[in-house]
Amino acid sequence: MHPIALAALLLQPPPAEMVQSEVITKSATYKPGVPVTVALKLTLDEAWHVYWRNPGDSGVGTEVKWTLPKGWKAGPLRFPTPERINLGIGYGYSFGYENEVVFLAHLTPPANASGPVKIAADMSLLACKTDCVPADQSFSFTLQRGNGLPVAQAQFEAWGKKMPVQVPVKQIKATLKDRKYFLTIPGNPKLAGAISLDFFPGVAGQATTDKPSHVTKNRDGSWSLVVPAGQAINAMPKEVPFLVIPLDKEGHHLNQGVEFVPSS
Repeated sequence: MHPIALAALLLQPPPAEMVQSEVITKSATYKPGVPVTVALKLTLDEAWHVYWRNPGDSGVGTEVKWTLPKGWKAGPLRFPTPERINLGIGYGYSFGYENEVVFLAHLTPPANASGPVKIAADMSLLACKTDCVPADQSFSFTLQRGNGLPVAQAQFEAWGKKMPVQVPVKQIKATLKDRKYFLTIPGNPKLAGAISLDFFPGVAGQATTDKPSHVTKNRDGSWSLVVPAGQAINAMPKEVPFLVIPLDKEGHHLNQGVEFVPSS
């Protein structure tokens, strides 16, 4: 975290002043063995922001810890495509969200699940404006066993459209030379109409937050990127997860992009 953000933590006004939270389940009931989709929704006061999984040059990445009944399993938290937040000359960029953000997760009950179940989640969260304050949120809800049919289909479809397409990072080719990553991304329908790509490193410190120094669209539909490595990177990491968003000729985002996620 940037020293300015650390110092601002001392201010710590009540988190409720800038963040309100709500949990919504796609289904009112669960069916044994069938995943239940859960939305964790945050509404932020004007000019406040919270962070993506990688906060960038300042901030703290958002995380969630689930408290589940025996046998239940939680999938990875799904993050919508973040915004690039300019911290000012010399301070770089943060990656995060303003106004409203909805995170999604799939919770899977065991095949022998029965009865009503109580589920809870604790979200580790930092909210920033001019100052930064801890804004951790707690969620809890109860599900009854039933048919698991959706009751909020349209709402969840709208939230799902804000999520990038996920692709295993093992599908890219990546090398490190002269403190630069040389990345080759396979063709993807989400990137087909792009003039260039915006790049968001998936792990803090692994790469710089600036845009790639070189982006090339190849004849076969794949893309080649040259991305400066983070200051502490001296050897090729095992994996280099990242998000790319297609840009038009004016530099505007065409869609939510493609996220190359770590191997499971």
